[in-house]
Amino acid sequence: MTLLTGTDGETYRTQDELARGGEGIILTLEGRADCLAKIYLSGQATEARAAKLRAMLADPPRDEMRERFSHASITWPLALLQEDGHFVGYLMPRIDGGRSLLNAYNPRARDALELDWHARHQVAKNLCTALHALHVKGYVMGDVNPRNILVTTRGLVTLVDTDSFQVRAGQTLYRCPVGVPEYTPRELQGLRFDQVDRSPEHDRFGLAVLVFQLLMDGFHPFAGALRDPRDSLPGKADEWCIQHGIFPWRKDRRFRKPPAARGLDTLDPTLRHLFDRCFVGGHTTPALRPSAKEWLDVLNLAQQRLVRCAAGTHWRYPEGEFCHACRTPSHRPAPRRPRARAPATAPIGPTGPGAVSAVPVTPPPSAPIRPLPPRPAATPVPAVARVLPAWWPVWLNRERVVAVGGALALTALAALVYYRWSTQPAVLAASYLAQARAALAGGSATAADLALQRAAVSAPAQVAAFAADRADLYRELARRAQADGETDKVELALDQAGHWDAKARAAKRLFLATGPRRGPVGALAQELVEVPGGSFLMGCSPGEPRCPDDEKPARRVNLRPFLMGRYEVTQAQWKAVMGEDPARFKRGDRPVEGVSWDDAQEFLQRLNAEGQTPPYRLPTEAEWEYASRADTRTIYWWGQGPGQGQADCTGCGGPWDGRKTAPVGSFKPNPFGLYDTAGNIAEWVQDCYHANYTGAPADGTEWRETCVESTRVYRGGSWDDPPDRLGCARRAWGPPALRGDHLGLRVARDL
Repeated sequence: MTLLTGTDGETYRTQDELARGGEGIILTLEGRADCLAKIYLSGQATEARAAKLRAMLADPPRDEMRERFSHASITWPLALLQEDGHFVGYLMPRIDGGRSLLNAYNPRARDALELDWHARHQVAKNLCTALHALHVKGYVMGDVNPRNILVTTRGLVTLVDTDSFQVRAGQTLYRCPVGVPEYTPRELQGLRFDQVDRSPEHDRFGLAVLVFQLLMDGFHPFAGALRDPRDSLPGKADEWCIQHGIFPWRKDRRFRKPPAARGLDTLDPTLRHLFDRCFVGGHTTPALRPSAKEWLDVLNLAQQRLVRCAAGTHWRYPEGEFCHACRTPSHRPAPRRPRARAPATAPIGPTGPGAVSAVPVTPPPSAPIRPLPPRPAATPVPAVARVLPAWWPVWLNRERVVAVGGALALTALAALVYYRWSTQPAVLAASYLAQARAALAGGSATAADLALQRAAVSAPAQVAAFAADRADLYRELARRAQADGETDKVELALDQAGHWDAKARAAKRLFLATGPRRGPVGALAQELVEVPGGSFLMGCSPGEPRCPDDEKPARRVNLRPFLMGRYEVTQAQWKAVMGEDPARFKRGDRPVEGVSWDDAQEFLQRLNAEGQTPPYRLPTEAEWEYASRADTRTIYWWGQGPGQGQADCTGCGGPWDGRKTAPVGSFKPNPFGLYDTAGNIAEWVQDCYHANYTGAPADGTEWRETCVESTRVYRGGSWDDPPDRLGCARRAWGPPALRGDHLGLRVARDL
């Protein structure tokens, strides 16, 4: 027992040793159940460490959990401890019943806590609250990992090992010298921590990993599984993926998520966006990583949306198609083990001295057993036939059923192929052009015109070429007639040439408007709407209860008229230009998604390769909001509330609600005639991101100055966003290389 003196003026007597580490030991104190002493080992109690602890004592963070629940969320130093006038350690709060955070999400841990999904959301919220309190005061935890975080059975969280935090006192910086690779961001991997200045962005990475593990049943966000079993890595998969920015829960050619892990679709959409911002966008731009306060706000809203599953035993989000916990064996109750049967010679009845024990029962003698004759070998049944159920009638030959079914299937497939081939636009156009030639040969101009009109609907490009050839033919006939002196035939031939020239021009206009099956010009099989010029107030909508800072200040913007796509760019249009379809929800008339801002620029470059004037481009952010509002000032263009059936989002009440994208034009257009400006997919705009509108151009042009590094803006919300993300003024951003199943584009042109 050692007598210590604290800088708070009290004396303390040490008792039992609770724990020992590389720097010091944790001791209980006589008569004090509310605090502990950390005593440093020889050579560790330096003056620099004492100065750091004094700086921490002078400016403690606010402990909201202590105020509300009498529980310390941070084991902040209470006083310095001295022995014979020399600094030896410090006094800190005592946490009873705390276990490593690992026990909150790992059911196989030795001291695992039985916390359901709802409770793990609460643990994540409490963790964010504690870390936010640190960051508000300018401290950095540095070594963010589950062993430095304790959690109780009530879900209350405590940050420990506080003397390793990074602390700035005036011009002096006391660094955090330790860290764990699995919770360290890419930019710090392989560096010496005692030579690195940490920032809150580094803590945010570790925080996001811990939140992910709490919500995803302990799986690390970068613990992917290799798709090819012959593939190998030079080190641990999670560290390798962190260094290379590979988030296996998103599309990747080499990695996939672990087979037993939850999918991201079991999470709230806003949580998915935050994970994408941290693990995808934050790989190259650390400033995009969500703060502890952002996580806290989103987790609070997400937890309120949790509902019980059909079995009533687990928690899930209402838009999910099934309960993941009910389908996962680790969440199901363990089957009861059958009781072992007693052996035949086991004692029956009383035992002990004088008791009679049972003896094995000997069966009565019977006739000698004769071996049965061997059974004939069974005829092997084809593998396809084995799929028929056991109740199938014996009299119906299985092989015949399979053979007849296969023949019918092949016949149906051949018919389908022939039908699809015969109804291709090129085939139909060729048929109608043949009818037009026959009608011309027979002298029936009316029948020829009707056939050409039908061909123009199918393939206008072929009709344009056909009509141009006819016009050249009649011009040649006019020259010959003039050379022969046949004046009446010259006028007739020139009239026919003018007629076919008009047909060619009309077909070419239709070709440019609707587009061929291939080629960059026709890839925009959509109508461009003329957006009238005007003035509007850009930014936070009047009456909106909660406006983010980046929508302020609201400002007046004046715009000239311009053209904008009536619909979002579809998968068919994208594939016609780029040769591939990156979308997750395949269908030609659905909007293309999985597209980054860089991908959109390449698409526009190819689209303009034929010298389109004015060229296609992305709308500016001001143009997009002006076109989306369509002369309205409400939160949504249709009113102040989200309503039902107005857009495709999570909770909007549409047929595709929270499950996938909708075909373009499935909902009502806004007053300017634009479809899907709210929901379906979020649309990239040309501008880079700014934290607010101070200094933004007033003429609606692209704002290029003072950008947040390597960011681009996307607008409108998407199919997996809640309704409050669909407002006309709502903004979102990411790095130019960010891809996701919620990101697409809409084109614009100058008028």
